[in-house]
Amino acid sequence: SIECGAVYSIVISSQLLFTGHNGHIKTWTIDLSYKLQPAFTLGGSKSHTGEIKALLIIGNHIISGGFDGYLKVWDVALKECMISIRAHNNQIISLAGAFDNNNTLIQLFTASCDGTIQMWDHKLQLVHKFVHCGSIRTICKNEELLISGSDDGSIRVIAVSYTHL
Repeated sequence: SIECGAVYSIVISSQLLFTGHNGHIKTWTIDLSYKLQPAFTLGGSKSHTGEIKALLIIGNHIISGGFDGYLKVWDVALKECMISIRAHNNQIISLAGAFDNNNTLIQLFTASCDGTIQMWDHKLQLVHKFVHCGSIRTICKNEELLISGSDDGSIRVIAVSYTHL
């Protein structure tokens, strides 16, 4: 265990651990004795304002969703933000992706406290918006379904295929 401040989101790749904090993403290596070692921080002038609530790994990129409603794409090798989009009017709470057989992003989904889930294509162009009854807290995606859970206690199942694109 290591003390690093409040952690709002976490995701692991084969080589690095990424943790979302207040405005920045910390990266860690895990040594052979399973101890975390700080690697580098993603942030700087293009950081989120407030907590980073959701993280998703796509190849050599990290996608982050924050309290500020922004969706950001970070190039891990370059250690910089490549894309920043105001995706929602309220905080982004959860991210989910759909990938092809080569692990290439086909669809990205962002869920927010504003009660919406937004579907983005592989170029991060908004394709569709789904409205939920309450503030959305989590989403997940498999080959055919997008599932969301919200503050109102409901779980919604939405059939989503690649033909929506």
